[in-house]
Amino acid sequence: MSLEQRISTTMARAAEGVGAAGFTADEILHKGRTARVRRRARRTAAGVIAVVLAVVATLTATNLPDRTSQIPAGPTSPASPSPTLTGWPIPTSAPQSGTPAQDLGITIANGAEITSPHGRFTMSLPAGTYIIRGVHVVGGWVVTTESALHPQVDSWFQPSNGGAPIRLASERWETDGNRLVVASLTEATMTAYLLPSMVRIAQTRIPTDDNSSIAGVQIVDGVVYADYMHDASPLRTARWDLNTNAVTILAKTVLAWGFGGGSMLRMTGDGDGGTACADIVPTERFAEGGTTGVCSAYLGRAVGTLSPDGKRIVFRAANQPMLLVDAADLHAGVWRPTTITAAKYFIGWDRSSAFLTHDGDPIPKGDGNPSPILRCTGPDTCSPIGLSAGNPLFFVVTDNLG
Repeated sequence: MSLEQRISTTMARAAEGVGAAGFTADEILHKGRTARVRRRARRTAAGVIAVVLAVVATLTATNLPDRTSQIPAGPTSPASPSPTLTGWPIPTSAPQSGTPAQDLGITIANGAEITSPHGRFTMSLPAGTYIIRGVHVVGGWVVTTESALHPQVDSWFQPSNGGAPIRLASERWETDGNRLVVASLTEATMTAYLLPSMVRIAQTRIPTDDNSSIAGVQIVDGVVYADYMHDASPLRTARWDLNTNAVTILAKTVLAWGFGGGSMLRMTGDGDGGTACADIVPTERFAEGGTTGVCSAYLGRAVGTLSPDGKRIVFRAANQPMLLVDAADLHAGVWRPTTITAAKYFIGWDRSSAFLTHDGDPIPKGDGNPSPILRCTGPDTCSPIGLSAGNPLFFVVTDNLG
């Protein structure tokens, strides 16, 4: 298998369809409500859906080895070392010139090491494992990983007090920093744990039949929202109150597209991939859904991400240029987007009002080099960030506690 094919296979597993299908990781998360992606999601029900829920790939890869047999581990067991691999097996990547990521307030996962503006945290993961999603929580880190040895996706919680990492039963998880909710891969059930003790505090099942599967989990204002599918039916949203353990099915599909400035970006749809509405609302109004803000067919096939200051939104849709939208305009019902011309692939917002992108295809081609990772302050104002040489895969992770 060629270099390009190996890289493409890995990216397809982490963000199915970045290449030929034209979807980014975020688009796969939110576009499960279209017929084409519903079919794709059902094919990946064994575990890939959850990875593409939140993975923001800033890929700087050179080469990937062939896969070997997977290392067995229980659903909540500590990490165990690989019996055949003692070090990182992939050639390291070249450095990228620019202002260092940490000086820009950006936290990077490089293999099993997380480097933030406040220091480094190395997770005790099996050899050859690299982090593709991570969130800093009270008392440690929750991460999703892939392995250079085999096509297995795992998730872990590791306390920062030196304790061993705990393997989660599923990579379909979400956290508010104090609690961790893990959804089953095989049935419509969810379990909530208190962090950092990992004591189970609640468990529930969505009232649906055995043919349903949870595609994603979100926590808004202390309440859990699970997006689930039943066979070929549209995406639905279930609300789980952790205080009362009550589960209700919402009349509309609602999705949270980021929090900032004391509010959030809410998408409301009917789950079938048609017209959808986006608005900036207080978190307590999330479950209401509604037709305020802007409604359009474009929003029914797009995904947006709100900046941390709540002032700007980046929207993107398959095979279309990215758009920058003023949040105040959107809330007022005005659709006045600006095309982002300096970059093509959205990664995510940093902790300020700038966003990270690739200016070309993030999947390395024949020369083994991906396009540069850029930090953009406007639609046509971008510059590379600095990355040192290291493991081939760099991922931006979330550190709101630093």
